[in-house]
Amino acid sequence: MGITAITDAAMYQPLEVGRPESKQGELTTDDFLRLMIEELTHQDPTNPMTNQEMLAQINDIANMESLKKLDASMSAMTLQQQVTTGGALIGRIVSGISTTGANVAGEVVRVISSSTGGVSLVTDGGDVIPIAMLTGIAAAEDETNG
Repeated sequence: MGITAITDAAMYQPLEVGRPESKQGELTTDDFLRLMIEELTHQDPTNPMTNQEMLAQINDIANMESLKKLDASMSAMTLQQQVTTGGALIGRIVSGISTTGANVAGEVVRVISSSTGGVSLVTDGGDVIPIAMLTGIAAAEDETNG
């Protein structure tokens, strides 16, 4: 009785079965572990994975988790910096491209954060300008006369 390699990819279930739509295409640690277990289960017994190969895969898992945590920390820090910058602009005159695509200017009266993580400034005229779309900042008129 000979041992044959499994080469038919159709025998394997896709990783994304049963996942919420927003998570499709994103490889998680659980997916990586499932892949590794499947690989170990179906490996050729006459040519098993070496300890070094297994340690390399485990190291890849740890690196992936570290990178995900670093990305989340950097995103939070960027949002915090943008909110702080926006807060410092309250009462200042700003110009920029609004969310409607128009060139606008006005005094900043409020800072808002969107669900996508972007921070925008709201002017006294009701225009919303994303911080990244600012083209100018000036002192408020009463500051220049005083």
